[in-house]
Amino acid sequence: MHLRIPSPNGLAAASLTTLALLAASPALAAERAFGPAETLTFECKYLGLPVGKVHTIVGADTKIEGETVWPVMAVAKTDPVFVLYPIKDKYITWWNPEERLTLGNELSAEEKNERRRERIRFDRQKNKAMTRRDRPGQPRDERDFDIPPGSQDILAALFAIREKKLEVGDHEEMPIFTGRRVFTLKVDVEGKAKVETKAGRFDTKLLRVQVEFSGQLATKRDLRIFVTDDPRHVPVRMDAEFLIGTLAADLVSYQKGITAY
Repeated sequence: MHLRIPSPNGLAAASLTTLALLAASPALAAERAFGPAETLTFECKYLGLPVGKVHTIVGADTKIEGETVWPVMAVAKTDPVFVLYPIKDKYITWWNPEERLTLGNELSAEEKNERRRERIRFDRQKNKAMTRRDRPGQPRDERDFDIPPGSQDILAALFAIREKKLEVGDHEEMPIFTGRRVFTLKVDVEGKAKVETKAGRFDTKLLRVQVEFSGQLATKRDLRIFVTDDPRHVPVRMDAEFLIGTLAADLVSYQKGITAY
């Protein structure tokens, strides 16, 4: 993310985009935790005030560079109240359901008067990530990075977590490539809780997630994600305390995807 200090509305919008990447999550079971046609909608609040919605959609089989993948899309859009800093970001990770790894991702961002497009492709044989950034009026920025085996982007990582058994006491780790650096995502299954949102009342498992975001998105504590206590592990509530304030997301609607494979 940018190191410049934007307006409070801009900070909330940036945080909303981050939770968009946290809005969906996939589990190693007889039936997949998620599949094509899964759709989730989250209502987001910044400092307790509604700021917008996040939609996540899992697409059908698609061929990308010879691989069969599912396009998993997260879209974040602010409400009209944030007219001074409107945001509409679309992030797609190309999920390989057999390898349980992402082929790469694409970001299309529109934030206030700024637009940018970013693309990442993972070369699993060479353990490389090839990145490309485009901004209007600026030269294309292309770079290659070394990455550890099994690296994911943040959205793909959370889908991969959903495909774990997630028993209380379990600990999971995986390398995350942000587009410029790698950090280790750490997840602990802390316990169980009942959570109520506009989508209903749920028995959930509490996941405490340690990330290493920097700049304005640095966190003051671990993220908390509540997922349903069933093989689907649907995220129903998430909250994060960034340096700029607290952002929370609650599930308001859910459509199950095709999970029998």
